[in-house]
Amino acid sequence: MKNLRLLYLWNVRLTALLILILGCARVHAQEEGGEQTSTETKRRDYQYADGAGEALSQALELIAKKDYDAAMKVVNDAIKKIPDKTSYSVARLLQVRVQIHSSKGDFANALPDLRRAFQLSDSKNPTYFDEKQTTNMLYVLGVICLQQATGLKDNPEAAKQYSDEAETYLSRWYKTSKSPTPDQIANYASLLFYTAAAKNPADKDKLYKAIEIIDLGLKSAIKPSINLYTLKLACLQQLDRNSEGIALLELLLSENPENVGYWRNLFAFYTQQQNYVAAIATVERAQARGLLNSTSETLNLINLHFNIEQYERAAEILEDKLVQDETIRKDINNWEILAYCYRRMEETTKAIDTLKRAVAVFPKSAQIDYNISQIYYSENKFSEAIPHLQSALSKEGLKKPSQAYLLLAYLAFDQKKYNIALEAAIHAVQSPDTAESAQRMKKAIEERMAAREAKLKKS
Repeated sequence: MKNLRLLYLWNVRLTALLILILGCARVHAQEEGGEQTSTETKRRDYQYADGAGEALSQALELIAKKDYDAAMKVVNDAIKKIPDKTSYSVARLLQVRVQIHSSKGDFANALPDLRRAFQLSDSKNPTYFDEKQTTNMLYVLGVICLQQATGLKDNPEAAKQYSDEAETYLSRWYKTSKSPTPDQIANYASLLFYTAAAKNPADKDKLYKAIEIIDLGLKSAIKPSINLYTLKLACLQQLDRNSEGIALLELLLSENPENVGYWRNLFAFYTQQQNYVAAIATVERAQARGLLNSTSETLNLINLHFNIEQYERAAEILEDKLVQDETIRKDINNWEILAYCYRRMEETTKAIDTLKRAVAVFPKSAQIDYNISQIYYSENKFSEAIPHLQSALSKEGLKKPSQAYLLLAYLAFDQKKYNIALEAAIHAVQSPDTAESAQRMKKAIEERMAAREAKLKKS
């Protein structure tokens, strides 16, 4: 699965669950007293077992009073007394148990009871529950399973089981639902996206189907939910249909230019398309509105300028943010990037000054001193490079110190600082990486020092 910035926040609405269960009371009252006018209901002449109808009514009254523990006891006791555990009475009482769990927000425990109630009904002809109730149950079962799947990131096998079960329910729901709402369509499309994107490579057929369903939801809604747009964008990104995603986002931004999510998604599409100039323009357009000004977004903008070799602009933004943003100032990499920008701009003095300012912020950093010495060395300013090499070698954490010792030996030798050169060469000899070169350097230094000593004796 690709690393998407576009993440769909599952908006699992379980209101239908409560509507479904509260329907029990009406059905029960109809069966117990009022005249049944529905042909379908008359065809379903299932009857409650002795005491089951009374238990259902009593449990519903307790639920209305929010006495959930008492309601659960009534239901459990009634189920125990029913010999046939596949009966209509058990299915109805399981519905009530689902309502108790859901009233407490415990959808995980509601799922087994709702699943069992549905299975009992679905195994009969005619079913225990009418077509509308069955359709509602399929939808609610699907979204609860989807909710469970998305919450099991650390257990992919269990997540797949739940997502497969959700797909079974929701695909059947979609075929039987006569007028799905945009939110319901969003949840079904979410499932298709979730299961498609979980595969590597992504299941394109499911993604295309998700887009087809999303478009239906967009057309059917007077004011389409932002979730539908966000989900469609995620599908388009998975399918690398970046141009379509960009066109959609530009349209959305023309209607709602203050939506920061749209700007971030547009930036993500352009970067995925490797259209860095357009990505930079996106950030700058958003920043003109006071958006995308976070530290991470500023660093993204700097990196884009840097990557397309717009060093002057990258340096300009960094200079400003190193003063204003403490998070940026406390990251040593940002100082090194700024120095590199100045070097590419052939502003050597500014590059050195930048690193010297960084030393004040990171006094224990050996690497900064070493980098300063490298710039001086590249400019043939050996005497200026030597103290920074010495400073770097006096600190911990320097990468490949033997190379630094060898360079110090060479520079000090050139500047006729033989004692410094010899000490550095002795250190460099001790590393296998530099031993051979350092040995030759050490011999040359010793010969030069011996010659100088001989000359002094003669004079």
